[in-house]
Amino acid sequence: MDPPTIAGVVIGCCAGVGLIFCVYSSSSLLGRLIALPRQTCKEKNRNAVRVGILGAANIAPMALIFPARKMEDVVVAAVAARSFKKAQTFAKKYGIETVHENYNDLLDDDSIDVIYNPLPNGMHAFWTIEALKRGKHVLCEKPLASNADEVRAMIKAAAENKPKDGRKEGLLLVEAFHYRFHPLAREISRLVKSGVIGEVSHIEANFEIPWPFPPKSDIRFDMNGSNSELAGGSLMDAGCYAVNVMRLATDGKEPSEISTSKIIESYKGIDQSADAQFDFENGMTARIKCAFRAWGLKVPKLKVEATKFNLYVYNYLAPFVYH
Repeated sequence: MDPPTIAGVVIGCCAGVGLIFCVYSSSSLLGRLIALPRQTCKEKNRNAVRVGILGAANIAPMALIFPARKMEDVVVAAVAARSFKKAQTFAKKYGIETVHENYNDLLDDDSIDVIYNPLPNGMHAFWTIEALKRGKHVLCEKPLASNADEVRAMIKAAAENKPKDGRKEGLLLVEAFHYRFHPLAREISRLVKSGVIGEVSHIEANFEIPWPFPPKSDIRFDMNGSNSELAGGSLMDAGCYAVNVMRLATDGKEPSEISTSKIIESYKGIDQSADAQFDFENGMTARIKCAFRAWGLKVPKLKVEATKFNLYVYNYLAPFVYH
């Protein structure tokens, strides 16, 4: 399959649940959720992109497996996990044909075109680079890596390595911010770029999860400090959305400094909330807020203050539900 087709499939899976929700005839959100796992296409194309999953992650069914069932051009063909037994159970539950004993065996599978990496944040860079070295395109869960140096190394690996089919183009490396592929994100960008709302002066974005008692079994909510090397915490897992949509609304402008910041740590190295303000060289400012242990329902919002109009976007994070 040629790179443009693979790009379309990766973007389709990245858009994930959004693509699935768009095709349901049911007007009920509950009905959509109930029907989601049962939606399938009649037949897969012979040259469909074959995807392998690194890890039996909880996000994989909603982000990839269920959307892929609706797509003729993609097959979730293999999985590997830390525990072979866990991978077998996962594969049986979701109808995945091949189970590999370890991550390396999956990456060495020549029948796989794309690797989906939903591993803990701190493992994104290493295993993504390993996949790229083996000629695999990668759809990596957000945040792409633990730090900027890792991201640079990942981008370099994508550019330097080539697909196994001998094509000269570099490999695709896509960060799974699904909302970016929804028409709402394109409209936000258009309104800012076109100047319809005027010159932007201030941006605010938040993603605060109403989960006052996160389970210790979920590594994203690891509040005991034992897994800080996995790069968890609210800023990495939730705040990355707020920062990402803020950057969408800046029309490519990058902040010159962080003027104020506040982080609340449950334990050293594990933040449960963050609040920061950014200054830009043109005088524009921006503020992001995120939390894992917020009280009450706080809808993810984006506010863009400009000289002609203010732009308000409710639930930018999951636009397929609200917009």
